Amino acid sequence: MLLSELFRGLEYRLFGLSCDTQVSRPFSDSRECVPGGVFICIKGERADGHDHAAEAIERGAVAAVCKKRIDGIPCIVVRDTRYVLAAVWNNYYGRPAEGMRLCGITGTCGKTTVATLVAACLREDGRRVGLIGTLGCFADGEKIECEGSEITDAHAAMTTPDPAYLYSILWKFKKRGMEDVVMEVSSHAILQKKVDPLSFAVTVFTNLYPEHLDAHKSMEEYFRVKASFVARGERRVVNCDNGYCLRFAKKIPSSYVLSPMAENVTLSVEGTAFDANLSGARLHIESTLSGDFTVENTMLAAGAALALGVGEATVEKGIYNTKIINGRMERVVKKENELFDVVIDYAHTPDALERALVSLRNNTRGKLICVFGCGGERDKTKRPLMGAVAEKWADTVIVTSDNPRGESSLSIIRDILAGIKSDKCTVIPSRREAIFAAVYTAEEGDTVLLAGKGHEKYEIGERGFSFFDEKEVVFEAMRSRNGK
Repeated sequence: MLLSELFRGLEYRLFGLSCDTQVSRPFSDSRECVPGGVFICIKGERADGHDHAAEAIERGAVAAVCKKRIDGIPCIVVRDTRYVLAAVWNNYYGRPAEGMRLCGITGTCGKTTVATLVAACLREDGRRVGLIGTLGCFADGEKIECEGSEITDAHAAMTTPDPAYLYSILWKFKKRGMEDVVMEVSSHAILQKKVDPLSFAVTVFTNLYPEHLDAHKSMEEYFRVKASFVARGERRVVNCDNGYCLRFAKKIPSSYVLSPMAENVTLSVEGTAFDANLSGARLHIESTLSGDFTVENTMLAAGAALALGVGEATVEKGIYNTKIINGRMERVVKKENELFDVVIDYAHTPDALERALVSLRNNTRGKLICVFGCGGERDKTKRPLMGAVAEKWADTVIVTSDNPRGESSLSIIRDILAGIKSDKCTVIPSRREAIFAAVYTAEEGDTVLLAGKGHEKYEIGERGFSFFDEKEVVFEAMRSRNGK
């Protein structure tokens, strides 16, 4: 394609080439450049692409996209290379989202559940729906293969894929005839401007709690980043039970803010039921999803679906028919079949862990056993906080590993233990052994919570990814316990 086509709608200055130059595709890794490519210089935490521009030209790139001219090589100078990276991939795939309705969901907790429920309501309405998020990419409920989506590829494994993958996925959705796209939008994606070229019919603000403070430095910056995305929606669905979200709703002028209100709430291990008043729409919500936060998540999903034009009865049916969400308060062993429950949840922040434990505490006759760890090379401030939360709400705490990456598991565990003052804690660094220990010690009426990994089927250690399916480990432990 012509360079002018790849850079359609962008402001740029050319040095050493013309708009009629033939180009192949964009690259942001100089090692991957091929003849005809355009290398986009991105400054990251560990490296600056501007330092590798000459290398990309040597590999055959026709030009480097940079913030200032680099002598001796063909350059395309732009103000913001992050934005250009997303925009040129959008152009490369023919602006695939045009003509589709987009719903973007952001917040610290609940993005996956809300996105899944919104997509379910839209499908119940007879629409063709694409879904992008932590659990993968789905077209009309069918998981689709996307280039680079294997667990060994961190780019596509992200909540919001990098532009090279994101716009490819949208292009595949368009080819399959998707009408609506529901996607999770992480704060990192907002910071890195991955979705800046897109227009959102509806944005959802689930909540805001301390998380990613290694990247955002402060809660104020974290809030500013999230709010900047939510404000872009033509209609906005905001959880006004959360302080930061309420602050957004009061501060930012909005044409359509839904303030969910729940009445007649019934919570049990079997599910959730309540009546909702969503800006005048009256709904009776019944869900097989458990946990008091299910009220919040289902109301936000209902509000988003209503904002996208789905009828009230269809919303109720779509939520009711969503029986399980992988790795979200998922009971993989049930008291009906065994003596105790084993629940897997993705909770990996202090607030999410507390919400999960409190919910289970209210539905547990016996002991509540919590198995968890913290990710390596991530926000260290939350580690002792999670230890304190587990100590407060669980009867037995087993601290273990959870994607240590290049950091020492024992060092991470020491940080967690700084928040635990009692003797109710056991340290078992091997997550597999920790799960076996929890299953073997559980008694009638107990609940075991395995927190942190949720849907993940891998462990990230010093040598990278290795296969680890928590459900399979649970089933293996149960077979061993039962002598089978």
